[in-house]
Amino acid sequence: RLENKAHLAKYDRERRQKLRLEVLVHYSGVPPKCARCGFTDIRALTVDHINGGGNNHRKQIGGSGTVFYAWLRRHNYPEGYQILCMNCNFIKKDETILMEIPISR
Repeated sequence: RLENKAHLAKYDRERRQKLRLEVLVHYSGVPPKCARCGFTDIRALTVDHINGGGNNHRKQIGGSGTVFYAWLRRHNYPEGYQILCMNCNFIKKDETILMEIPISR
């Protein structure tokens, strides 16, 4: 039984990694890279909702990560997404917050 559990865990991990790579390649090409800076280390690449709304979308579909990647594939890779490295994703979020802060004069 332990051998079977280990085999299933390995299979599941490989399946999730393959799905993630498929999503990254679809939205950014080969090799997967950040749309802003060109960073290519897939460990730090993520799918970005171009027009925001990622938190609400994840709540709607019931999860993130593999759940989100499977949703993208099931919906034939809809437009409105891009691949960003985590640094550019955080910078984009910060820029968005800064744009929402009213400037007093």
